[in-house]
Amino acid sequence: MQPAARAVPGDIDTSFGDGGLARYTLLPADYHARAVLGPGGEIHLVGTSDIDPTALIHGRLDADGGIPAGSALRECARHTLVPGQTLSNVRCAMQPDGKIVAFGGYGSFADSHPFFARIAANGELDVSFGEGGVVVIPDLWGRMVQNAGVAIQVDGKIVAASSGFTPDHEEMSALIRLEADGHRDAGFGERRNGIALEKRGNTTFYDLLLGQDSNILVCGFAVGGASVLSYTSNGMPDEGFNNDGITTIPYKPGRYADFSAITLQPDGSVVVAGDAREEEPAAFMGIMVRVDKTGQIDSAFNGGEVILPKPLAGCRDVQVLADGRIITLSMSTLGEEHAGVGCWLPDGRPDFTFGNQGHVIVELPTETGSPTRAFLDDLLVQTSTRLLIGCCTAAPEDGIVSPILARLII
Repeated sequence: MQPAARAVPGDIDTSFGDGGLARYTLLPADYHARAVLGPGGEIHLVGTSDIDPTALIHGRLDADGGIPAGSALRECARHTLVPGQTLSNVRCAMQPDGKIVAFGGYGSFADSHPFFARIAANGELDVSFGEGGVVVIPDLWGRMVQNAGVAIQVDGKIVAASSGFTPDHEEMSALIRLEADGHRDAGFGERRNGIALEKRGNTTFYDLLLGQDSNILVCGFAVGGASVLSYTSNGMPDEGFNNDGITTIPYKPGRYADFSAITLQPDGSVVVAGDAREEEPAAFMGIMVRVDKTGQIDSAFNGGEVILPKPLAGCRDVQVLADGRIITLSMSTLGEEHAGVGCWLPDGRPDFTFGNQGHVIVELPTETGSPTRAFLDDLLVQTSTRLLIGCCTAAPEDGIVSPILARLII
């Protein structure tokens, strides 16, 4: 990577892309993609495009936001996974060997199911995975509505989480685990079919994380509030986590909250972040809570919760740095074309050495009035001093939606 022009925490790194911003522009149609970092800091973009809704599309930027010169990926790699079926809602994870596992839905709005695919670093499907590089789960969901992510265990097994409706219109969530070669894990789930269903009330998963004790953590909404759920390594509720595997943040009068992102501190404590909405006055805020390894809300973390100060709003992602500091990516009260990045000490206090009193606002170039502007997705720690934020926006010059990334000094 090139040296940064400035090294003040919170500054835009102008050595990245064009003045600190990089947009992927090789497709002449809307391209909704999520970002994942390769072993060398290169940026892989995996998602779908209006140019061919049945194809999984993989593009790449180098570590400094440029199109790799002479690369086989100078143009996007496209793969039709399930012939005739539209793909949607794709998320991805990077394996240690540089292969990318994509997880999403295939089918129509009314009839959709999960799929997995594995892509080599050069953009080709890994035909050793599943059947020709693809695994489909046709017996889960009548309609898949939420993709909570995918993660790679240290033994190479693949875990994913999603929510949806059964063919009988019952709403629930599920974990899926595959062997490293794409076969379902026959030791996972109540029926040992690679699927663990969460049936306790209306539960929606939004994000997935692997814990330090071989447990699987998800966050979202469950049993009436913003929740963190823990499962054992075989997919069963973790009774060592708040007795029943669920910690729900108590309601406060006139306030509703849910969690959209989850991360771990070095001691195994769980940090979750999301939205808090107040009825009077009507307001959207960002919220962050810490839960210890036993599922108890940690009152030492800023008294139990952090409410993000304006102009920061609802959180979309959260990460922990190697030194224990916490980074949040949020919307902004200044408008949908702005992204807010906050930096917090390990105990939840603002890190006043970062930006303006612990936060910065990044303005994203976008078409005025676009309904997809600043659709925030990803917060990626590229190095110990570089932080990437990723989203999809409509370009001002042509209105085409495409991934855009910004790099900050940390």
